[in-house]
Amino acid sequence: VKGLLEEIAPSQFIFVRALVILAILGTALILNNQRIPVPSFKQPWLLVRGGCELMSTGLWLFGLQFIALPTAAALAWTSPIMVTLLGIILLREANSLWRWMSVLIGFAGVLCITRPWGTEWSVLLILPLATAAASALREISTRFIEPSAHPLQIAFITVLVVAAGAGLVSIFEWQSFGWKMTVGILVSALLVSAAFPLMIMAVRLGEITLGDRGLDDVLGHSLRAGVRVTCTQAEHGDGKHREGAAQRALRCRAGADLDGGEL
Repeated sequence: VKGLLEEIAPSQFIFVRALVILAILGTALILNNQRIPVPSFKQPWLLVRGGCELMSTGLWLFGLQFIALPTAAALAWTSPIMVTLLGIILLREANSLWRWMSVLIGFAGVLCITRPWGTEWSVLLILPLATAAASALREISTRFIEPSAHPLQIAFITVLVVAAGAGLVSIFEWQSFGWKMTVGILVSALLVSAAFPLMIMAVRLGEITLGDRGLDDVLGHSLRAGVRVTCTQAEHGDGKHREGAAQRALRCRAGADLDGGEL
């Protein structure tokens, strides 16, 4: 993506890619017998999530024009730390030392790979940090969206908001581009289209901070989606997990019809 930004403005890239993603997600919704959603203030968290994605993508691509990729990547990967903090503060999720260790070890691994050593301080370094903050808020806002909303529908509204915002800005920066740019945008759009629904499902299936109840949450959502989870599968954890999974299973079986089989 960094190479593609040498030919067109970030806002134009985001807008054109968003249009392609909308076509892909719209097709996927039709194939899955899901209605194509329309933005509504009745579900404000969908719009909030889209706004966070717009800020995250815009700040990230704008920053890449001025900051070396290893440095930008290292700063942007502070997002898991911010997500953990927000999960504790806003979602009241439990915390433990090993969770913080896992987050910090992952961040240290990113530093070892990207090696952003010797970078001089610049006010532009705030851009990837702001990207990380917007990404963290996007994940947190996902937890407040109605459970009846399908992951593809959430992704569709998110990209629709991104397309609207980027489209307004790109009007003033529009440039013509060739087939190489077109191919690059298509490849990027395909990757993002596959990633968005999976990211949404991952955030919904467990605690933001990687809680001990992750197994219970996965089992519960699987039952709601109509996936059969046998007692043998539920017994693969320790006693605490087995007890929690059994209780969750009973609650989910009682409410399966109400959820309509959607995540």
